[in-house]
Amino acid sequence: MIVNGKRLLADVLKWKDEEIEETILVKDSYKFIPQMKKDGSIRSLFAPAKQLKRFQRRFLKYFLYRIPLDFFGIIKGFRPGSSYIDNARAHISHEMRFVLALDIEDAFPSVKADYLRKILQRVLRQEIEDLLHGLSPVVPLFSIKKAGWFRQLIKNRPQLNLFGNMEKVTEEFLDTVISLTTYQGRLPQGAPTSPYLLNIVFYYSGLMEKIRKFLWERDISVSDDGISHVQFTIYADDIVISSSRPILRTMGEDLINLIENESPFKINRQKIAYFRRDRIAPLITGLRMVSIVKKENELEDILKNTGLTAREKKNLKRKMLDKEGHWIVDSISLPKRKIRKIRGYINQATLIKGRFPLLDRIAANKITGYIACLKAIYGGRLPKQVSVPYQKYIDST
Repeated sequence: MIVNGKRLLADVLKWKDEEIEETILVKDSYKFIPQMKKDGSIRSLFAPAKQLKRFQRRFLKYFLYRIPLDFFGIIKGFRPGSSYIDNARAHISHEMRFVLALDIEDAFPSVKADYLRKILQRVLRQEIEDLLHGLSPVVPLFSIKKAGWFRQLIKNRPQLNLFGNMEKVTEEFLDTVISLTTYQGRLPQGAPTSPYLLNIVFYYSGLMEKIRKFLWERDISVSDDGISHVQFTIYADDIVISSSRPILRTMGEDLINLIENESPFKINRQKIAYFRRDRIAPLITGLRMVSIVKKENELEDILKNTGLTAREKKNLKRKMLDKEGHWIVDSISLPKRKIRKIRGYINQATLIKGRFPLLDRIAANKITGYIACLKAIYGGRLPKQVSVPYQKYIDST
């Protein structure tokens, strides 16, 4: 059996050696797709060739997703079961009265191939050290049966590498992986592997932990009663911090300097946003943080069919109601202009429905996506501005 890094990669993907070689031949085959940003600048997207994209999807599924990320739920983007809605909901509490939102400028191309290689090398070294000492990795990266020979290679390293040179196999594996997941020496925006690799850089570079330590030292993370009063999340290139205590602009500048000095990333100074909830509803990853004030009788209606005893209801109301007999419901909402845009599109689709079959199919798919998004945001229901025209669209023939 040939023992090398390409063979290891093929076995991890459950591929043949020839398929890896075919992919290497098209490793630089990307199609440039310019995309206009809201500010008028151009975002550079690069779509990989079919064979390369096929490799990247399998590598994401069989290897990258097995690399564990943070255990604090800080990273919200590009992870199974997490979305921009979860990122916004993390900051939903009205007690978090102050919000700082930062945007990383050109996050993907900021990660150079050499830097990414060092990060992945660190991950692999930890895996190898665990196996050498007889420990079970949290999520084994080489649990695929076909890659079992590599685990044996690691275990036999003390016996003069009887089955091959483990370091050489690892280095070739990394070289091949980096060549197939980067383009022009950087992480390309548009490749299936890039988003999760960006997450890996956030976590394994130590940047996340340094930001957490920074917040702790600035005394906004924990109050005197020991309860956490700060929330910190990362979604793609957005970093959001919300706190019950004021976030001073000087502290924001110190945080930006920390990020820029301790990582390859630069903050877009034009997109720095400070929010105070008593002045404006914060906008986080495209969603508004809103607090709805409701009256005691509305709470009574909800508690009627809960099955709670009278004492339990009384204790619950005591915790929820303020001195004026009001209670606050924290929620997220799509900005009004976006809701109006969706409503307008549905109205237009209703007017032309049945005239052009191809346009009908395109509109139906787009509206289905809109409705699914709105239901995810509003907990299975639709805002009235959309529900009425949507019902007309459904009923139209």
